[in-house]
Amino acid sequence: MNNEIKFYLDKEGMGINSSVIAPEFRANPELLIPKRATDGSAGYDIINPHNSSIEIYEDTITILDTFLKIKLPKDYFAELRLRSSSAIKRGIIIPNSSHVIDADYFDTGCSIKLPLTVASAIYVHKAGESRVIMDDKKHVHNPRNKNSVIIRKGEKIAQLVIMKYFTTDDDYVTETRTGGIGSTGKNI
Repeated sequence: MNNEIKFYLDKEGMGINSSVIAPEFRANPELLIPKRATDGSAGYDIINPHNSSIEIYEDTITILDTFLKIKLPKDYFAELRLRSSSAIKRGIIIPNSSHVIDADYFDTGCSIKLPLTVASAIYVHKAGESRVIMDDKKHVHNPRNKNSVIIRKGEKIAQLVIMKYFTTDDDYVTETRTGGIGSTGKNI
């Protein structure tokens, strides 16, 4: 793999939120670094690093901090995708099907976040945080009379696929990112 592509732990975020991180991950934070499951796997698995299971409900947003950052070369991006087993076996979907993490997101200093919900749009709380919205379509009964899915501690919940992109010959963009999603403007 290209030596310019690297995962980093958000050590500042881990320090501030140390009580929410599972003890085994506090003791050995390298376990949080995404890994491919097999030699033929395209995606790097992202796990739930929290000290407890996370229950996601319909009509609510649960933001799961992965405490990860990714550094990419200029002509690369990462796609944050749901694991196929989450959709098939548990009924969870990502409404926009994937979430793009641009190479210049690393410079914002923010870690990758996963908002888990039944909403159908990207929710952004802080510039530069990579987020995914997940829909819970399984309709599991719970005492609160809402549909839910439980993401267990250490469970693989998403994956990052790293890809190179190409630009057209007449692409002369010189603008640089100054924030997260939407920071490059909405109008031409």
